[in-house]
Amino acid sequence: MARPLAFDPEEKLQQAMKLFWQKGYANTSITDITDTLGINRFSLYNTFGDKDALYSAALEHYFQKVFLPLLAPLEGELNGLAAIDAYLENFAVRLQTPFAAHGCLMQESAIATNGLDEKIRQQALQNFMKLRDKLRQQFLLAKKKGEINAEVDDCLNFTLMNIQALIITRKIAGNKLMLQNMAFLRRQIQNW
Repeated sequence: MARPLAFDPEEKLQQAMKLFWQKGYANTSITDITDTLGINRFSLYNTFGDKDALYSAALEHYFQKVFLPLLAPLEGELNGLAAIDAYLENFAVRLQTPFAAHGCLMQESAIATNGLDEKIRQQALQNFMKLRDKLRQQFLLAKKKGEINAEVDDCLNFTLMNIQALIITRKIAGNKLMLQNMAFLRRQIQNW
């Protein structure tokens, strides 16, 4: 009969997510993982598998716990430009949290070139497409309601580009410039 785990796997997954978020895949060693999680290699491999499997699980944990809550305003009672603006406001609040200073784990995973398995990069891209789909739905509603005159795909692509830039701005230049750029973006969208 197998011994029960002496630790909570969900808690360890949260710790692993934060470690990968902070250091990235390539800069995180197995020793970093076992030290941070406070477990030995046997427990690590037995519970989570290899580094790639742990990273994939941590990325999914990030998607569920960090990314999906960001999308809530795009799925609520508001629609069109009101929903998009509520999403951007929520996003700006979340970007001010301490761990947001490390960037976006999904963004880093999607563009990683240092040994990250292609399946994991695709996992990040598929998750990102959920944001794209939700924003596109809201821009289509905004167009239908006469809230925007510009082409939906142009609005969508410009907004997504700026979301990625805001993450990088927060990481490199801090909250103040990110908030200034966010306020400008939100004003511009209202004039489309």
